[in-house]
Amino acid sequence: MGQQPGTRLLSDAGVGEAGAQFLYYDCVRQNRADCRKPAGVWNVDVCTYRGFFAPIYGESGQARWQRGTRVFVDRGSEMGPFNFLVAGRSVTFFFGGTGKGAQLGRTEVDQLRTVREETPSGDLPSARFPAGDIKQMKRVAGIFEANGSVRGTARRTGLSPGRVRDNLRFARTLKSHGDYSTVNCGT
Repeated sequence: MGQQPGTRLLSDAGVGEAGAQFLYYDCVRQNRADCRKPAGVWNVDVCTYRGFFAPIYGESGQARWQRGTRVFVDRGSEMGPFNFLVAGRSVTFFFGGTGKGAQLGRTEVDQLRTVREETPSGDLPSARFPAGDIKQMKRVAGIFEANGSVRGTARRTGLSPGRVRDNLRFARTLKSHGDYSTVNCGT
């Protein structure tokens, strides 16, 4: 998010089993007026959340489209509100940063770039969801389309009515802005 004064300077970076973490908290070496609110970025592979994408897309509250991907705002954390998005094979979380409400983290999302980019530009890479999540979503949508009943679909799939609705919302969201692909996460 920044290598020069007037932006957030990278304070710490770490890589572990769960993913990569980048902290932008360092204001010591620059004019305090130039220093923006601290922010943390945590990146994990989509396979970490396999089986959870229908509930994420089905239940999340505030969300917006930005740079070609769905950006969610979650207020349920003990650390305070945070954003998350799926771009490429990564789920990226932002803690702290700028903005409020549905605009939380807008500046930080605009500053995201791939490792090979010098400066951020254009849309982020298309989401790559676990193949199992997409397979279940398509199965639920197909059964629902055939019988038109959430309860009937729940009986046929063995899912709860709530999970059926989540899958249907997930399907509608991807259909309305459906540039995505799948990744095989194994067993």
